[in-house]
Parts: sequence; C-alpha cells; structure tokens
Amino acid sequence: SSVKSAYNLLVSGTVLTTMIPFFFLFASAIKLYAEPSNLEMVRIPGGRVTVVTAAVIGLATTLIAAVLAVFPADDDPNKPLAVIKLLVLTVLVIGPGIAIYFAGRRRALQTARE
Repeated sequence: SSVKSAYNLLVSGTVLTTMIPFFFLFASAIKLYAEPSNLEMVRIPGGRVTVVTAAVIGLATTLIAAVLAVFPADDDPNKPLAVIKLLVLTVLVIGPGIAIYFAGRRRALQTARE
C-alpha cells in the first residue's frame, strides 16, 4: 500500500462514516413529521409533501455518496482488498459506538425493571 492509497482509504472511510448519520436524519424527518404537533413545534412550510420530498432527495443523495465512496480509485492495484479495508475501517469506527449504545440500553432496561 502506498501513501496515496492510504490517503484514499481514509478519505473514503470518512465519507462513508459521515454519511451514516444522514440516513437516520432524513429517515427521522419523515417519521417525525407524521406525529401530531404541539405549540412548541415549528412546522416546515409546504406540509408533508415538502418534507417527504426533501427527505427522499436527501436519502437518495446520501445513498449515492455512500455507494460511490466504496469504489476504490482507478490506480489502486488491489481493488477487492481496498474495499475490504474500507468496510473493516468503517466497522471499527462505528462498532464501538453501537456497542456502547446497546450496553447503555441494556443497563437502562435492567434499571427500569428493578
């Protein structure tokens, strides 16, 4: 692996890792807009059609960016290895956060049962 391929791996990993929260952001916009509003909420002008349209465009853009980030550079000598390294890097970055979330959730459920 050269310095250039390591740099490409880090850039692609950063793009892929930062796209994941946007999936949740746009999906939650659709779900939350369906809930009844209260006085403290600010509704987006245009109604449900505007929110769903914007969220679908955001989800599509995020998905395209994430898929394109997985493709290795043209000059990478071992493309399958580059993809595997990228996916492993992404799991290593996101995995601890997921583990901490589920550990905290399990602890909260145990505390609530007591």
